[in-house]
Amino acid sequence: FEIDDDGFWQEFRQRVKRVNPEAYICGEIWEPAPRWLQGDQFDAVMNYLFTQATLNFFGAKTLRDYNKESVQSQPLNATQFAEQIDAMHGHYDWEINHVQLNLLGSHDTARALWIMGDDPTAYKLATLFMMTMPGAPCIYYGDEIGMSAADDPHCRQAFPWDDEAFWNTDIQNHIRQATRLRHEHPALRTGSFTALHAEGEVYAFRRQLDGTDVLVVFNAGTEPATVSLSASGSLADAYTSVWGASEGQRVDPASVEVPARDAVVGVG
Repeated sequence: FEIDDDGFWQEFRQRVKRVNPEAYICGEIWEPAPRWLQGDQFDAVMNYLFTQATLNFFGAKTLRDYNKESVQSQPLNATQFAEQIDAMHGHYDWEINHVQLNLLGSHDTARALWIMGDDPTAYKLATLFMMTMPGAPCIYYGDEIGMSAADDPHCRQAFPWDDEAFWNTDIQNHIRQATRLRHEHPALRTGSFTALHAEGEVYAFRRQLDGTDVLVVFNAGTEPATVSLSASGSLADAYTSVWGASEGQRVDPASVEVPARDAVVGVG
């Protein structure tokens, strides 16, 4: 946005796409960007709307007081979170939402774990949410081993390659599993998105693609939750859990049990 010239970016796109039609053009814009996402300039932007909503919901209990142009701390309940996610999606055509660069942290913000008060459960929930949502997930280097730091220059600290004592292997394994989940289920990458439930600290949605239905239910609360989704549309009679305490077992959409600070993902 610091090159305020539509004609320049339109010509830039034409030249880049002539060389490589599959090239991905992502703009560093911190706010809603419909002007640049009309199909004639960028393919996507850094989706800080996603960043802020995600950190503020999953980190609501432990947020630090953090305010920058791109991210402001403000605890959200599930209803408020759903409103922000819906508003984010409403800015663009769905082709754009499917390729937005979803991120939790970057070189221009404090690290996500630090913003969420160094609560690993908040960061793991946020990462799983990123891996199950429409968009292109982005992991800022070092976040995958639990690096935590405030703003510049601390958020750009060197990766501790030579000292694995600084690596949080629990977070690392979680991110590997969440990434694997996204790779194993195409619906989580390119499927449709429908919000199903947002109440208290529970948020649920579904992704659908080529006859596969994926149900995703998050519980950001500190107590187990049971939620009924049977009134949320034409759901399958049952799903097979691929994430959560009951992994591999039957998930009944009429009564989904979600452990505290965890999620259930079922495929039907």
